[in-house]
Amino acid sequence: WQKYGIGRTLTLHPPLVSLKGVDVVEEKDAIANAKIFFDRWDLLRLENNHETLVGVENQTDIKHKAGNLGYLPIHFRRMLKDTRTIGITIDTGHRRLAQEFSIREFLQIGLVVNNFHFHGNDGKFDPYDWKDDQHLLPDEDNVTGYRNYLRYFRRHRAPIVLEISRLNRYSDDELGNFLARFKKELQ
Repeated sequence: WQKYGIGRTLTLHPPLVSLKGVDVVEEKDAIANAKIFFDRWDLLRLENNHETLVGVENQTDIKHKAGNLGYLPIHFRRMLKDTRTIGITIDTGHRRLAQEFSIREFLQIGLVVNNFHFHGNDGKFDPYDWKDDQHLLPDEDNVTGYRNYLRYFRRHRAPIVLEISRLNRYSDDELGNFLARFKKELQ
């Protein structure tokens, strides 16, 4: 990872299951194919002593334009069962846009949490666009279970990616104030 100048953690989305409102593969087949892929990749990573962390990221509910597995915790249990080098990435914005996704259930699977994409949105799912994943600075109003995340971060010291888009939305002072407050909340 250092040789190529990439980060230590790679985040992937689970496989595509629909495109332009049409199912391209049945969910059970997508899960079975993903299981084969992740098992083979895990074996290669073990054989070659790969040091990067891999996190497969939870997703929003299926959109009309395209939809991926990962909007239910059971997808991860089935895709990643018994892998040793592949964990999960928890995206708090995607969580708010997946009606039946439970972070508690996701954590109970027992996979390693490699990182968090920590950001907020107004929680109004739009099946026709991705603008609902607003990547706002996280707070108690736009992240479901905000305080629970803080407790988890303090306890486990998990890597956090503040996945904020459109930085021109926030002034330097706003960003600085957020980071100062966030740092205090993590102590």
